[in-house]
Amino acid sequence: MKKIVFGFIGAGLLAAAVWLYYEKNHAEPRRQEAAAGISAAAYDFTVKEMLIDPLLITAGRNKRDITCRLPLRYSTDDIRKIFADFTKKNSGTKTDVTEVASENADSVIVSVFYGKKTAFKARFIRNNRPKIAVILDDWGYNTKGIPYLKSIKQPFAAAILPGLPYSSLAAKEAAAGAKAVMLHLPMEPKTKLPLEKNTIKANMSEGEVKYALDTHIAEVRGFTGINNHQGSLATTSHRIMRIVLNEIKERNLFFIDSLTTPDTIGYKLAARMGVKSSKRDIFIDNEKDEKYITGQFEQLKRAAKSRGYAVGLGHDDPVTLRTLAVLMEKAEKEGFEFVYPAEIVF
Repeated sequence: MKKIVFGFIGAGLLAAAVWLYYEKNHAEPRRQEAAAGISAAAYDFTVKEMLIDPLLITAGRNKRDITCRLPLRYSTDDIRKIFADFTKKNSGTKTDVTEVASENADSVIVSVFYGKKTAFKARFIRNNRPKIAVILDDWGYNTKGIPYLKSIKQPFAAAILPGLPYSSLAAKEAAAGAKAVMLHLPMEPKTKLPLEKNTIKANMSEGEVKYALDTHIAEVRGFTGINNHQGSLATTSHRIMRIVLNEIKERNLFFIDSLTTPDTIGYKLAARMGVKSSKRDIFIDNEKDEKYITGQFEQLKRAAKSRGYAVGLGHDDPVTLRTLAVLMEKAEKEGFEFVYPAEIVF
């Protein structure tokens, strides 16, 4: 009888040892690998599908735990729905979404669980200050404005013309200075002006438009959105804009309508097509004069206070940059927040 009992005990111990060996050397590593895959998938989903621009990540020791700026287009319910879709596509995951509201800021904390472990956590934070997105066009012709990409500490976007002598340098230095990079897309104006190479024209075929767009995209690295350079004719063409916007949507980019003509259909069509988009509110520097720029900037601040956000367009001109360096620092102290364009597209 004792032999039988000891036999059962021995078999049990052997089975336990085999199970522990399997658990340690096979099952647990597979779970860890699966959890790492979920962490990476949740991070990529957050950056590419929600934020668009990785510059919106303000802190994160690793890709499993990050803090982000919360774009204006999202409510807490929106985030719940977005991550509910994520869990449907990734079996074995659960999501918890918690809202934390305060007098000066709102935050949403998202935790993605795989099994009993937290695979990913993101804190989305948005304060209540009026927001200003500054986009400066025409980078690439020269290097005069390059130092300001680092010396101006507030966020803004450098919209870079493709295929110019200093386009690549401008993109590189903008990224190094934590400035958003945009593609400043050459489009045909109504007036007879010198055109950039591969300008998108109103009479182009679909194939020609796509070729021009592909060429421009290849010439500017790291951009997350597009705005039009000139384009007072091309942006009034429903056919042309549908081709352009469809390509923007497929690449998960955003579009800012520079509003170079009141007849543009760019922004309205983008909204109908579900392209994340916004439009220019104020031209900052139609005159390269400090007093003029200061006056336009005051209009921009009033628009931001009135609506909660505003979009200002200017250029990489040294006068503009030198003036903005002072005005942006002052406005920040007055309670305005400078944001990246990816935060104010809808």
